[in-house]
Amino acid sequence: MKLEAVFWDYPKFLDEQFLRSFLEENKNSEIFSWLMTRFLEHGRATDALSLFTIEEISALLPSLRLSDYAAAKWQRLVEVYASRPRG
Repeated sequence: MKLEAVFWDYPKFLDEQFLRSFLEENKNSEIFSWLMTRFLEHGRATDALSLFTIEEISALLPSLRLSDYAAAKWQRLVEVYASRPRG
């Protein structure tokens, strides 16, 4: 996972195990949205999707402060992945 691209300025989040634990502990807080924003804006889609479900992204996407490019990219990814059957 390429965490350096997302958290170049927050070294504690470069530890994937710590990041996953932190996300789980803060699932219903503003920090969760902030972390998701960082990932959607600066991270790779595959890495973001390994940390956040497409449902979580879809639910928070309208309220996240993303660039126009990132917002359009993730809106399209939500449309594609949310319509796929799980299996």
